[in-house]
Amino acid sequence: MSNKINNKVSLSKISNLSKISNSNKTNKKIIFTPNEINKFVYCPRQWYFEKTYGQKKLRELYSERNRRLGLNDALKSNFNKGNDFHNSVYKKPSSGTGITAAAVILLILFIVIILISTKSA
Repeated sequence: MSNKINNKVSLSKISNLSKISNSNKTNKKIIFTPNEINKFVYCPRQWYFEKTYGQKKLRELYSERNRRLGLNDALKSNFNKGNDFHNSVYKKPSSGTGITAAAVILLILFIVIILISTKSA
């Protein structure tokens, strides 16, 4: 039952915040997409700041803060680390590896044939 109460409170907060952020617009109709509701439920402050300032302005402020503090862009560095990891793990084998694997398989096949022929004799 408490979830139903919390959801009602959350929805009322959404409509109040939307009225604030949309107050200077001529169209008074308030429309919420499922994505917006999901963002609000996840973090109301983040949703509010995105509605108020927009994602582009928030990214600029984020970059400015990191530059001022001398920090790397964590999102970009994590992306680069992930790409480096996947490139190292999923590297395509060189052509020499295929030849070596074929030689090992032929050697094993040759040993199996010799063992079968010695047991049958």
